[in-house]
Amino acid sequence: MFGWMPHFGWRRDPHATIQEAMVALRQQIQRLEKKEEYVIKKVDEETEKAEMDRMIDKSAALSASRRKEQLLVELDRLRGMRLALETQVNAIENAITNYSTMAAMKKGASALKIIRWRKSL
Repeated sequence: MFGWMPHFGWRRDPHATIQEAMVALRQQIQRLEKKEEYVIKKVDEETEKAEMDRMIDKSAALSASRRKEQLLVELDRLRGMRLALETQVNAIENAITNYSTMAAMKKGASALKIIRWRKSL
């Protein structure tokens, strides 16, 4: 759908798409943090169950330990995804900083050219 829109004069603002991307990334990071908190709580519950069942029912304790291990794998996966998203946010922020620095340098160079041109008159 967006492929033919620029032909009719409609274009998306690149700054808006950058901002939308940053907002979406930060929202996803928040969702992952909430899920991590939930998984950590479940790991603690499974640890307590395993300790309580250890003396009474060995098979229940073993099952709780297995569920705990699965939750720890899930937690590592969530942390990896969050790290990847945070890395992407940092890369975008660095790119924005570099772009604004280069734009400022370009304006400075233009000002120097004008000053040199005026001196030569």
